[in-house]
Amino acid sequence: MYFVENSGSCNLKTKGNDFYSEKRKMVMEAWDLLMTRIEEFLPALYSCRFCDSQEQEIMYCQDCGPAAYYCYTCCMRIHKNILFHKPHQWKVLVNVVATVMNKYNSEIVDARGTLINKCTSIVADNTQQMELTLWKHHIDKVVVGKTYHFTNVSTRFFHTYTLTTTSSTNINDQEDLLEIADYQEESTSTITGAITQIILHKSAQCGNCHKSIKDIPTGNLVRCNSCNMKQLKSNLNNAYSCKMNVKDLSTSQVIKLNMFSSVLLTFLTENLKLNLLSEMEDVEDYLLEQQNLTITYNSNNKVVLKFQKTR
Repeated sequence: MYFVENSGSCNLKTKGNDFYSEKRKMVMEAWDLLMTRIEEFLPALYSCRFCDSQEQEIMYCQDCGPAAYYCYTCCMRIHKNILFHKPHQWKVLVNVVATVMNKYNSEIVDARGTLINKCTSIVADNTQQMELTLWKHHIDKVVVGKTYHFTNVSTRFFHTYTLTTTSSTNINDQEDLLEIADYQEESTSTITGAITQIILHKSAQCGNCHKSIKDIPTGNLVRCNSCNMKQLKSNLNNAYSCKMNVKDLSTSQVIKLNMFSSVLLTFLTENLKLNLLSEMEDVEDYLLEQQNLTITYNSNNKVVLKFQKTR
């Protein structure tokens, strides 16, 4: 219906039409935004935006923007020199038959305010080796050197493919594989020493995308700066990072090392000092007081893998 404005009459109808037109426009824009958000978390298509190839294991990069889906080849080519982007594969449940080549010490991590056990292992079949993260009761179910059939493990991708157990994962014994890919163990070093300088940083991580949230409001709700998802503060994860200089007691050489949440939480739990986490300076003071520490770290990136008092 078409309305003509009459200067001598009430203009409520015209204003009403303008109001509903604006409201309709806002609603349509909101639906477009919603569809974009849905597409980000569950792509309707499995098509690479560059080469148009159809892939079951589509890659996604949130840092590239909405609908940034790639095949593995295009993703690696595009992100070769863009190190701050974090492309990843959609979480896909798979079944794997593999031999456990290595199993590192269990560590404690903070998952939405709950401390749970996590263990990193290396598994291999006749094609390649891959990192498998074991959680809670799955840790004690695997033994190094044995072969297992892992059902419903989830794929992850951050610069390289990894696997992780889920709540629906089952682990069953399997006959040994006839051929196994060559196992390459990471280079590590161990020193005994004392921390001479340290700085510890605590940050809040989004429960959805696991990126740091810069500005925490005073209320109970917070919106992530990266994925724009709103959540309760209680659903945020605490993340800790530490830079420290360690003096080797045998050579007097000072080594610069980095330590992250899982190793720090494991150390504090073993020594019944988790209460110190309420104040970062208390943790720093406690670590500086330890004059005899055994530290195992990755020789390449200088990241601490194991941190304990020397017995």
